[in-house]
Amino acid sequence: MKRLALVWHIHQPFFVPRDELLDQIRGSYEGLVELHRELAVPWSLNVSGALLERIEVMAPELLDALRAQVITGQLELLGSGKCHPLLPLLSPARAKAQVLADKAVKEGLFQRAPTGFWPTDLAVGHGQTALLADAGYEVVVADGTAKLAQAMRPSFTLAETHGAPVLAPILDPLVAESEFASVDRATLADRSIDFVYRHPALTQRLVDQSEGALHRAEAVEPFIAAVSEYLNHAAPRLLLGDDGERVTSGTLLNYRSVLEGLRGTGLEFATLSTYRASATPRAAYVPTSTATGSFDAWRLTADDEACLLRLQQVSARLCAMQRGTGPRMRDTLATLSEALLPLEDAAFTFWKHARRTREPFLAGLLAIDEALDALEGEPAGA
Repeated sequence: MKRLALVWHIHQPFFVPRDELLDQIRGSYEGLVELHRELAVPWSLNVSGALLERIEVMAPELLDALRAQVITGQLELLGSGKCHPLLPLLSPARAKAQVLADKAVKEGLFQRAPTGFWPTDLAVGHGQTALLADAGYEVVVADGTAKLAQAMRPSFTLAETHGAPVLAPILDPLVAESEFASVDRATLADRSIDFVYRHPALTQRLVDQSEGALHRAEAVEPFIAAVSEYLNHAAPRLLLGDDGERVTSGTLLNYRSVLEGLRGTGLEFATLSTYRASATPRAAYVPTSTATGSFDAWRLTADDEACLLRLQQVSARLCAMQRGTGPRMRDTLATLSEALLPLEDAAFTFWKHARRTREPFLAGLLAIDEALDALEGEPAGA
């Protein structure tokens, strides 16, 4: 059986104002959810815990629509970090706080715990195995760049540095396209979790804002043909996934054509869990990767580096003070820990130099730092 898993992810940082978020809900999220309901197409969706809390207040009817599909099994709701963090760039304690906070929101709103995980920008690797397994996750989505990185075996060429001959590495991955369909089991100490891989090129053929099938009606049929070709000749499984904000009132009609056309090829739409269950996992080391293959997009400027350093400083100070304090101080530190969650949103470094991102980010860190200053003046056993 040929299976296609469609996985979407939606999130909005806390600094996005109410009216703008309402426009996003009406112009994107509601249409995406309703189209899958109408066509009865199984799918998977991650809604960040932070966004879910706002949806509960601002658009409870959307939350009800999600619940209805979760109950029938048409929709598999995934987990993530609550406030869209790049997990590999956080300390273990802060990464754990993000994962558990997100899980608590979803258990509270849906009365069930997610078992599949969508990491921010697909920034994930073997190093998160224990964290995610301990939180109850069974499968995590990685980008195909991690699969490429698995296969890099350096060969060498002769180069020159300062006039002297040196050996320079050539990193040329040898990966068959069918490898994107594999399920890899990562094990760290005594914990394991399965990794599945988004096909990067075919995902781009769907979502690319210039040439993708969502944005160009004439690209719909070639995209369907490419998916069918892959499933017929490369592998019987394919996972496509990206930001759900790609589906808007302007692209919804093309998305409908894509879903209807794909169904006409005879494939079976799968949730993340059924996709994972269709292959036998094999042991592998999964390199940390992101959707772009590196963290360079978050470290482009000195200001980026300064913001990341500031976050690490406040995080380290908070974590150090959470050890060995009295009950009342622990409660205060827990409140400050929760206040730090939204400041770990990757949007603060991805949306560069924007006043509405960097200014509240730095102000929030300053407020936590000053609160920690005040606590340091209190008795240790307080």
